[in-house]
Amino acid sequence: MFVFSLLSALLIFADLLAKRLAVYYLASGGEFVLIPGALRLLYLENTGAAFGLLPDMRWLLLLVAAVVLLVVFWYIWTERCNSRWQYYGFIFIFAGALGNFLNRLFLGYVVDFINFAYFPVFNLADVFINIGTVLLIIYLFRQSGKKV
Repeated sequence: MFVFSLLSALLIFADLLAKRLAVYYLASGGEFVLIPGALRLLYLENTGAAFGLLPDMRWLLLLVAAVVLLVVFWYIWTERCNSRWQYYGFIFIFAGALGNFLNRLFLGYVVDFINFAYFPVFNLADVFINIGTVLLIIYLFRQSGKKV
């Protein structure tokens, strides 16, 4: 539980700090180009889920996130993880979900600021959720290869 708490806290802190910096430096309409034509930082208030789906559905998204957070926390707390892939996957999903949950709860929207060309704007919490999902997929593939 110590690793879960420490790593989750570090990831959540990194996400919230990055979002705060985006608000401070980019909210006035600024844009910072990192790789011309490929990667830039810009400020966006996302009232929906990933890729802007379900816009203005704040309470539904908060409810779904709360359920995910509770299930993941319960799974970790009851020590049901039987693989590091699964354990770290849940940590990344938990941290990402909580980072976006806190934004949505206190601001009414999620701060997005990373933009690759031809891809929707996203944030670090979204990256964490995707990393966690990939780790869980790896876990499932590894499990499917084991003999019972």
